[in-house]
Amino acid sequence: MTSEMRLRRDVDALCPTPRHRDVPGSLQAARAHCREQLEEAGWTAEERVFRPRPALRLSDAGHPVSPLAMRWMSDLEGVNLLATPPGHPGHQAGDVLLMAHLDTVRCSTGADDNASGVAVTLEVARQLRGRDHRVVIALVDLEELWHLGSRELARTLPHPGLVVCLDAVIGP
Repeated sequence: MTSEMRLRRDVDALCPTPRHRDVPGSLQAARAHCREQLEEAGWTAEERVFRPRPALRLSDAGHPVSPLAMRWMSDLEGVNLLATPPGHPGHQAGDVLLMAHLDTVRCSTGADDNASGVAVTLEVARQLRGRDHRVVIALVDLEELWHLGSRELARTLPHPGLVVCLDAVIGP
């Protein structure tokens, strides 16, 4: 299978419904697909659950013609998927962090925001298989809510040497 075919397959697998916390099972299915692809490529994947503090936040409903509503949000739970290559001792300061976000706004299947970035991240993981590198992959959650998954990474991971964030990747 070519890289282009794998990219298309990944985008299609991630886009049957919006990947949103209000769409039952959608984020879990997306994470399961990503975890399976990462592990097939030889990476070790782990889910890290986090709970942001209750706060007044911009809505992630995704209605582009209406004003962005503020809502009090409590009891949020996010799950970041982190992957390291075989033999890597874990997340260390100085690693390259390659990341994309799994969630979408509620009214969109999110092919370009951000199944495309996730698909490219998965393909990079496949291409790095068997090569010596210090890349850590993060597929983060709750990014449509003021980058909560990324904020959690910044709070909990050692300081990376470089961060590459793939968001809304488009092709020719």
